[in-house]
Amino acid sequence: MDDLRCSGEVVHQTLRELEFINKWLGGNAITLKGVSALLKKAPDKTIHMADLGCGSGEMLKLISIRLQSKKINCTLTGIDANP
Repeated sequence: MDDLRCSGEVVHQTLRELEFINKWLGGNAITLKGVSALLKKAPDKTIHMADLGCGSGEMLKLISIRLQSKKINCTLTGIDANP
């Protein structure tokens, strides 16, 4: 993923593998736990989060679902060097 010359199916397969790893080995759970801890410090405010190196944006999707379920107003921004 650090080689910006990669494209097409190589990138898509790598992103699928990363999503699988994060889901089943706990990476997503750790991040969502951290987001929940941050929300306790600012429960009534609008949240704006940026994910630098967001890949497919899967983590932002999960954060969005979590925030919507808690009726928290949020803006999420994903930035990745690889289109």
